[in-house]
Amino acid sequence: SDDVAYNDDGTIDAAIRPAAYNVPTRFYRSMAEHNLDAKINQQLYLIQDDSAHLGLKYGASANVKRRAFEETRIEYRQIRAGGVDYNGDPNSYVAHDNIGTRADGSQGLMLANASLDQNNYDGFQSILGAYIMTDFNIGQKIDFVGGIRTEKTLITVDSHDKDLPQGKVDTLDILPSVAFTFKLIEGKELQDKIDTSKYNYRDMQVRIAYNKTLARPTSVSYTH
Repeated sequence: SDDVAYNDDGTIDAAIRPAAYNVPTRFYRSMAEHNLDAKINQQLYLIQDDSAHLGLKYGASANVKRRAFEETRIEYRQIRAGGVDYNGDPNSYVAHDNIGTRADGSQGLMLANASLDQNNYDGFQSILGAYIMTDFNIGQKIDFVGGIRTEKTLITVDSHDKDLPQGKVDTLDILPSVAFTFKLIEGKELQDKIDTSKYNYRDMQVRIAYNKTLARPTSVSYTH
């Protein structure tokens, strides 16, 4: 928020130009957030032996979040134009001695609350989910893992600027997931090329999978 030019003789020309950009400003931000995160899962092994397996897993989750965000913006403004000279050092410019009426009786800087209501908001987020999945083998060479998850999302953001509408997301999403694992080579015995008295064992698998996920925006993106 300042202009500083260095001259050939070592001096500087410094100025603060409120007509071109904001005057020196301090920002104070506070955020209070409360979270509740609960999960429950259950896994069952219906079949489990050397030749076959069948498993079932299911569960539910709840994530609830409340947030209150506030920003206070304090600007340092000249009480009278040219009241405080700027020498290129912002710390000395906003020093305590330059606030209000200075020791020599001249008018210094005043502190002005320039906070914007649109930068303050209250947010709520609720994500309720449930899923069920299974895994089993198809013969001796193929394993399958698949399931489905549903998520109910509710996000609301209320700006302190009453002219801005409420930001809201209210959706129900179904998220499938499937995966096949093909066992191409399993426990193949290979003779070591350096030490022929030793044998190595090699496995090779190919996995093909499909799934659908979600990406949610942050609360602050709903306030502008």
